[in-house]
Order: sequence, then structure tokens, then C-alpha cells
Amino acid sequence: MAVIGAIANAADTFVTFTGTKADFAVSRNGQVLSIVYDDKDSEGVRMAIESLQADFKAVTGSEPQAGQTAQEQCIIIGSLQSHFIQQR
Repeated sequence: MAVIGAIANAADTFVTFTGTKADFAVSRNGQVLSIVYDDKDSEGVRMAIESLQADFKAVTGSEPQAGQTAQEQCIIIGSLQSHFIQQR
């Protein structure tokens, strides 16, 4: 039991409800970042996107849009063959 507690205490914090300018906010003021993907990518990538959209909706109340247009800040999901992954 003590080992599990030590491991849990050593973990970094990934989710916060307050932020700084240096943070990458996936949700702010009711708006969530869009998800960008290569429409030629596998069905597994599309399934992952749908799952992530459902997670965002459950946590934030807003479902992110998914499409093929990259923005300055967005979430890119894809395989290594995705042209969005290749160009980054």
C-alpha cells in the first residue's frame, strides 16, 4: 500500500483547472480545441478520435470538432503515415 501511495505522489499533474500563459489548454471558457486528422488514416485513428470527443464532452460539456484543417492550436491525431504527423 505504501508503494502505491509513493508512486501516485510522484506522478506529474496533467489536469489543472487554473492555468498560466505557458500551459497548453485543451479547454478554456467552454471552448475546446479542434482535432485534426488525415482522412486517409486508418479506421483505428477515427475510432480514437470519436473516443476522445466523447471524453471531452463528458469532462467539459463541449465536443471538439474533428477535421482536416490545422489551426495554430489544435490536437493532431494520427499514425506515423499521416501527412499532418509527417510535416510536423
